[in-house]
Amino acid sequence: MKTNDSIQIDLGDYCSKAAIESDKSSSITNLKELQGNIDKKPEFKRKTHSRELQSEKPKSIRTGDTFKMTKFEGRKLTTKANTTTGNAFYSKNKTSQENHIDKLPELPKKTQQRNSSAEKRKMPKEVAERLRLQQEKVLKQISEKKQAKKRREEEIKEKKARMINKLTEEAKANLEKAAKLEPKEKVEPKVQQKVVPLLPQEAQKNYENFIARNLVQRKCDLRGITDIAIWKKKQNLDESTKVFIVMDGYPDIRKALKKRGWVANKQKHSVCFDFKWTLKPAHIDYQNLLDNQIVNHFEHNSQITTKSGLCRNLHNLVWYSNVDIDTFYPRAYNATEPIDLEDFKEDFKAIKAECVLKEYTKNPKVGEEKLLIALDICERRMRDIDEALDDPNVGTKLVSDKEWEILGNDEMTQEALAKKKHEAWFKKLMKKFNGSKNVKRTLKRKGTSNVEEEKKNVSQNEEENDSACKESLKERIEAVLKKLKEKYPQFEINGSKNIWIVKPAGMSRGRGIKIFNNLAEILDYAQCREQKFIIQKYIENPMTILNRKYDIRQWVLVTGWNTMSIWFYNECYVRFGAIEYDINKLSNRYSHLTNNCVTKHMNYEENEIEGNMWDMEEYVEHLKERYGEDMFEKKIQPMMKKIVIWSLECVQENMINRRRSCELLGYDFMIDEQCNPWLIEVNLSPAMDYSTVLLY
Repeated sequence: MKTNDSIQIDLGDYCSKAAIESDKSSSITNLKELQGNIDKKPEFKRKTHSRELQSEKPKSIRTGDTFKMTKFEGRKLTTKANTTTGNAFYSKNKTSQENHIDKLPELPKKTQQRNSSAEKRKMPKEVAERLRLQQEKVLKQISEKKQAKKRREEEIKEKKARMINKLTEEAKANLEKAAKLEPKEKVEPKVQQKVVPLLPQEAQKNYENFIARNLVQRKCDLRGITDIAIWKKKQNLDESTKVFIVMDGYPDIRKALKKRGWVANKQKHSVCFDFKWTLKPAHIDYQNLLDNQIVNHFEHNSQITTKSGLCRNLHNLVWYSNVDIDTFYPRAYNATEPIDLEDFKEDFKAIKAECVLKEYTKNPKVGEEKLLIALDICERRMRDIDEALDDPNVGTKLVSDKEWEILGNDEMTQEALAKKKHEAWFKKLMKKFNGSKNVKRTLKRKGTSNVEEEKKNVSQNEEENDSACKESLKERIEAVLKKLKEKYPQFEINGSKNIWIVKPAGMSRGRGIKIFNNLAEILDYAQCREQKFIIQKYIENPMTILNRKYDIRQWVLVTGWNTMSIWFYNECYVRFGAIEYDINKLSNRYSHLTNNCVTKHMNYEENEIEGNMWDMEEYVEHLKERYGEDMFEKKIQPMMKKIVIWSLECVQENMINRRRSCELLGYDFMIDEQCNPWLIEVNLSPAMDYSTVLLY
């Protein structure tokens, strides 16, 4: 033990002494060389015709970071940039100077003449002295750099020596500790153990950290990988393994794919997948899709999945099938298109006249002038094309402005609408300041005065018209209504209130939907917004179950457009409104809308319909009890299948077909009192979550 320590110390001392002696010898030689360079003086050689500065070897002077080469021409000192490296130079030899000058570019003739005249002159002493001082300065800088380099080398050697001493001392201390810990009674081991010297604490920690880092499996950075083969290799997967991406929920699709042995790619926007299911088509890069990749959206699917696209394309159905869309799709108009808007206004006024006649059959207390104008408008609607062409007034509006003033005397004017908005705003404002009671009283007082005056005027007109009403007029009205019913398939859903529903063209889940029966309110809401709106006729005679309005959600899968492949899901489910249906309360969303996103916010304690939903079995049983036969299988479901085919046929040419794409659609149907299904809308990516007990 002791001998080893002494040997290590002697070696260290010997190495340090040898290094110091070698440094001393090298420094002495360098100082001698520097002294010799300083003592040297430049030599000049004169010629009879020219004076040139000559040197044995052309060298460069380094000043800072640039290299410059000096050349004397007579009394003038000029400099020229040079890229060569080396120490300071001064010319002594003619041959070397000539060789160096040959490398420089040739001077023009004028400068050569000037140089030849300057060479004849004698070189002054000031130039020689300046050159000598410059050389001394350069040599001084070189010597300073060498000295600084030597200092750095000495510092490094001192650090190494200190480290060696420190390590030897630590090794000594460790060996002494090991000697103290040895047992008194030595037991001969069966296997000879090697004595390993202990490392310092810091080194031991670094060693342990290094081992820990290499034992842990590093996560591969898979971002930026565009080849699925490389992605599988990074994940240590077999080449035959299938990869999928599912975005925005859909847990059942994930479970089904994992059961089949598929692997999920958690990077949503990665291009490495075999199957991708997304909520929106914007998450799919159609231009870079491979032929073997499957996605759940077609390009241009907005032609059918938006309210505006469905409304526009269904009018082209006549070119594909001999079907009248009025038999299954309530009339709809795009509020952003001027032609559609004018058609809506005319349709609203015509249905207003129809509603007046229907109201008269139930309650004959209608003004005579208003009744006759409504009857005249409905008869004009019944004319054939030939009769309309023979009419000299053809091309004019169906309802003139004068007729509308009388027919729409109970309609809200623009002034009344502005007043209503102001009162509603003022009411909301005062509620914040806890003044709702006073507001209600003031509103009632202001509102009742106008209503009472209108009621008095109506009652006076009704009394006068009761005496003037005749049986012939009643028979004439009934005949006109009968003809209207035969000619127009939507006669029953028009009702007697002239109610219309306004929907945002590109929104879903019941957002932004309003119901009105006043022309001024409809135009104000549909036109005074940045969004596009669809104005559609409201079905006023829906079938109700337990006094609740409902609709049917049907899933449809499209796997091809050429040729068309449609999969109709065998089961559907029924969605109910949260409260009882009341046609007189148009502002109550929970009565008129059946969307689950709307009804789930309604707080109710007792509900006969759990979760506001029924499955297909419950619905079929109810229809059997109500009608005595299976109306769903006999009439409703066959018509729903036809509507699905018709709606897809009219957009077939606008869709871009792709072999490995599909589209899941959610069709919403409303059923009227005669068990006729009406298409309401087609939804993109219908909800598949467990929102109610029925969907579990």
